Amino acid sequence: MKKFGLSHHWLIFLSFVIAIPAGIFFGEQLKFLEYIGTAFIRLLKMIIVPLVTFSIINALARFEQSEELRRIGWKTLGYFMISSLAAIVVGLLLFNFINPGLNVDLPVGSDSELSLQVNRPSGILEILVNIIPSNPIEALANMNMLSIIFFSILFGIALTRVSPKMKENFLGFSESVYEVMIVITNWVIALIPIGVFGLVIKAINQTDVSFFKSVFWYIITLGTALVIVFFIVQPLFLFLFTRKNPIVHLRQMGDAVITALATSSSLATMPVSMKCVEENAGVPKKITNFIIPLGATINMDASAVFEAVGALFIAQVLGFELGFTQQFIVVFTALLASIGAAGVPSAGIVVIFIVIEAIGIKGSAADFIIGVILAVDRPLDIMRTAINIYGDTIAAVVVWESEKDAEDTTIS
Repeated sequence: MKKFGLSHHWLIFLSFVIAIPAGIFFGEQLKFLEYIGTAFIRLLKMIIVPLVTFSIINALARFEQSEELRRIGWKTLGYFMISSLAAIVVGLLLFNFINPGLNVDLPVGSDSELSLQVNRPSGILEILVNIIPSNPIEALANMNMLSIIFFSILFGIALTRVSPKMKENFLGFSESVYEVMIVITNWVIALIPIGVFGLVIKAINQTDVSFFKSVFWYIITLGTALVIVFFIVQPLFLFLFTRKNPIVHLRQMGDAVITALATSSSLATMPVSMKCVEENAGVPKKITNFIIPLGATINMDASAVFEAVGALFIAQVLGFELGFTQQFIVVFTALLASIGAAGVPSAGIVVIFIVIEAIGIKGSAADFIIGVILAVDRPLDIMRTAINIYGDTIAAVVVWESEKDAEDTTIS
């Protein structure tokens, strides 16, 4: 995507760079631009429910088309969940060590234009019970995302139990809605440079330098977590499950990782990933053709780290000390929600709204922190894409090795 001869990410960066001096010197005169930032956040929120709902339903409904595909599908999903959970835990531990959002002077209250709504759950059991929607339509209307995710997972699994004709009839509609939402999402994402400008003006007008220092430490925290996931967690999983040399595997997947860094797009990198996995790692086409596209949709180790660290950062900047219960909810929600939105552009930003609402935080204060996070996200987004792609290739090798073991056991 290019406008005025510049790539989209350069437009975002340029918008951020220009907005800082503009806000410092002409903040009051440009105050009207804050409404642009607010409108952009509302557009992002607008696409959350249909994207997550139909993404989850479509992904799960396509699992069970044969006994072999069912077995491979659930193995793959299980591995994705374990690897994403491990990545989130790394981010959680690092965040609690660095605490990037402490000591920020962010004016929130009745006298401030930054509003904040907080509804803290009393405990894990209450959360787990409340996940079950008494009325799914009401959950959709109120954007109760955990309930929406629960119902979507249930619905997607149930679709695998109906007749093939009924399933295909519904999926024709469901996948069409999803594709339409992708088009709308692309329109919203195209507005990021404008939205970022308005949000940065708002941030400068309503906060002090301590907030921008905390954003710097947020970048350090998330970047370090991503490096640990790429160089330690993912190679460790490869070795534990397959006993293969992680260094050899990284060399085999070099073209895919470099393409991911260059394009920052999981979908654009997918053909290269499939070629590397098939030709260099020796994984059969039937495994590759299933796992790599599925991974581009639901396997997002790095994105899950981003969602968890981002949500914790927002809560900490706003002055909330999250105990074990709230941090558990962050981990749980990031794990589920990353499955639901990972295949869409800028999925991480969409999912952060879901995670912070799960721990009971809403309002314009949280919204504009998300906007600033988005403004500085480009280098981290490049890292996340490469890590996600690399994780997909490891998943393909792990599942293939387990299938070989199963075949050997059957023969013997």
